[in-house]
Parts: sequence; structure tokens; C-alpha cells
Amino acid sequence: MNQTQRLHCSRYVLSSSGILEDLMSDNLRFVVERWTPDGAKRQDVLAACSTVEFAEAVFETAIKSRTREICTISMGARLIRRSTPA
Repeated sequence: MNQTQRLHCSRYVLSSSGILEDLMSDNLRFVVERWTPDGAKRQDVLAACSTVEFAEAVFETAIKSRTREICTISMGARLIRRSTPA
């Protein structure tokens, strides 16, 4: 399976089966996400983390490699950090 197929599968599984909610209940409270260019819709969950430090590391790596995309760190409904596309 190539990377595109994995991302598509992850996006489908997370959005359709409630896995994101399960991750939140398993003490993986911090979520790093990639958004559409207009910021209106989540495209992918890049990571679900138990510590904000790990989420920050994933976020920093994501914004370095995805300079034209919007990435966020959130904890439930609380937005912790949002990137600004270059």
C-alpha cells in the first residue's frame, strides 16, 4: 500500500467510524490536524498525542514540510496552535 492509499484510508476511518473520539478517550488528548486551504474542513489527523510536547514536535515537523497548508494542535474543542500558510 502506498502513502496516498494510507492517507485516504486514515481520513475515511477517522471521519466515519468515530475513531477520533476513541483516541480522545484513550488519554490521547492533543490532536495535530491538517486542514483544507480555506481552513473550513479537516483533511487529515496527523497525530493524536498524550503530551503537548509531543504534539508540538509533530506540529513543528508538519509545518516545515507543509509550508502552504494549515495545521493545528487542539485539545478537544480548544485550539492550542494554528499555522499560517506561507
